Amino acid sequence: IVPLGLCLAACRSSTDSPSNTEGSKPAVCSTSDALRALRRDEVLADFDHMVTSLRRLYGTMDRKAGRYSLKFDELATAFRTRVGQATTEAAVTGLFQEFLAQFKDANLSLYAPLQADDAHRFVLPIFAMPVGDTYVVSNVISAAPPSVHAGEELLSIDGVPVAQIIQKNLKYIGAPNALTARHVAALDL
Repeated sequence: IVPLGLCLAACRSSTDSPSNTEGSKPAVCSTSDALRALRRDEVLADFDHMVTSLRRLYGTMDRKAGRYSLKFDELATAFRTRVGQATTEAAVTGLFQEFLAQFKDANLSLYAPLQADDAHRFVLPIFAMPVGDTYVVSNVISAAPPSVHAGEELLSIDGVPVAQIIQKNLKYIGAPNALTARHVAALDL
């Protein structure tokens, strides 16, 4: 497990205030500070820090290169370019997670407890799991409509086929086993 400290929002420093006359002071976060989006150079610095940490601390790099044809430097360069072109924090967070998923290591992931930008998360009152080529309701939470039952096939969400939603999310899942990756992706429905 590689410990990665990634900042997804930055606090306003005292130099951001037009009334500041004391010169440059480091940013200090408190609950009353206003958050701002990261600048492109800060996002790239965070990505570079993650790459450096992986290079120094991730012990199975040679094995991943052999087993999955992982070309770390090429991958890092390509993703750095994509990260530099991202226009929202949600896109940056997605690219960071997609980069880590290339290692096909379920122990390597990005934890982002805050929702970026104007994203809102809605959780379905059910749990689903893959069964063959379908997704089946495996557990129903009390908030679900009474017409939903465990064992029923989940066909779509808001008109989008569940398999299509899962496929879109698989690029963020770092599990080396395809079935495990589908189970993990189903947790985020």
